[in-house]
Amino acid sequence: VYDISSSVKSGDNTVVFIAKKSGVKVPRGSMKIAIAKGYESKGTYIIKNLLWEIKRNSSDKKSSYYSKYTLKK
Repeated sequence: VYDISSSVKSGDNTVVFIAKKSGVKVPRGSMKIAIAKGYESKGTYIIKNLLWEIKRNSSDKKSSYYSKYTLKK
């Protein structure tokens, strides 16, 4: 979990995710990146509103991936 709230300014904020395969063989796996509103309670993060989510798998055929989201504050 990484809190980006200090970087979000009034108005439109553009968030860009770029991934590129390195050519290094890695075990099959996946990753998920999400931007969500929520809070932390007793060491657990509670998501109240999922705004944007990206899922990538090591088995994806594309050599690169680009996704952009406009976050409004």
